[in-house]
Amino acid sequence: MYHEVIRPEISSVAGQTFPLLNSTEMYTVFADDPINHMCVTSMTGNIISQTGNQVNVEWTVPGQDTLQIIAVNHILANDTVYVPIEVDNLTEMNSVHSNDGLLVFPNPSSGVANLENSIGNLVTVSVHTIDGRLVKQWSRSAMRIEINLSDHPRSAYVLQIQKNNGDLKRQLLVVQ
Repeated sequence: MYHEVIRPEISSVAGQTFPLLNSTEMYTVFADDPINHMCVTSMTGNIISQTGNQVNVEWTVPGQDTLQIIAVNHILANDTVYVPIEVDNLTEMNSVHSNDGLLVFPNPSSGVANLENSIGNLVTVSVHTIDGRLVKQWSRSAMRIEINLSDHPRSAYVLQIQKNNGDLKRQLLVVQ
């Protein structure tokens, strides 16, 4: 006779807790007992698909949410975990600006992006945090500059570009 129900204990959930608006993210649930099925709920995310211990969620509303995951084992015992989610209202940005010939790609980036200029050479490029703090700066005459922010936190950054024919600003999103 059992004195207690043997239930799966959820040890972790892998997935993006700061997803971008209009993105689809996969979450993988890890437990100490095999998961037969899951029940996943969210107030603002759309559950797209669910197989085994994975669920795909589309985030269409910015702001805070909680992903509730109930994992059930073969004897129908369960464990519940709550994953706080903060949906960032930044979406994939349009990087091409045909009127000035400047291209930032990929954007969003996993930490390394390229700044390419098809009209004239770049002179100075500086990267700032949203609150204006200088992160990095390059001074060189080139048509393309690699911007490596992989050692900096996930965030939105402002690129300030000084060219021979004027100053420009672009936003770069690092999503790591």
